Amino acid sequence: MKAKILFSTSFWGIILILLGTLFLVQEFFNINIPFFTILISCVLIYFGIKLINGNFHAKKMENLNIFGSHILSYGEELNDYSNIFGESKLDISTININEDKTIEINCIFGDFKVKLSENLNYKIVSNTIFGKTQMIDRSTDGFGSQIFMSSDFNSNLPCLTIKSSVIFGQIEYFEA
Repeated sequence: MKAKILFSTSFWGIILILLGTLFLVQEFFNINIPFFTILISCVLIYFGIKLINGNFHAKKMENLNIFGSHILSYGEELNDYSNIFGESKLDISTININEDKTIEINCIFGDFKVKLSENLNYKIVSNTIFGKTQMIDRSTDGFGSQIFMSSDFNSNLPCLTIKSSVIFGQIEYFEA
């Protein structure tokens, strides 16, 4: 419950108002302001204050890990798995698909390992920003987009599409 402030509209509303104000100051007064540095600084100060006050703890849910190490559980009804500032593992090697299915995997400032089955018909669509996405064949991507398909991919069979996003973190896919 306490980590929800990071995702609250009030927190991000204040950040956006501050950034908008800084843009206006820069435009009208011709002052060079480092926006990205200010944003990261505000977020780090916020986390520091929360840690000092003892109000910030590792958050673990069925499909979300914040500041911890957690094994996430695959669920038929869950389509989104996220890891923020932590280490997560997700085993989807036992999934059986009868129709096309899409899941999203997100990693921000953390490490995410995803176990797939070699018998699964899957496609991974990854977007990486200042991070690392390592595919089954050990190919990596540090910045940009990449598409990887299982070795025996068949477009006529039901397919699991994994859309992954990495920002300042790492996702590693491997087969069982």
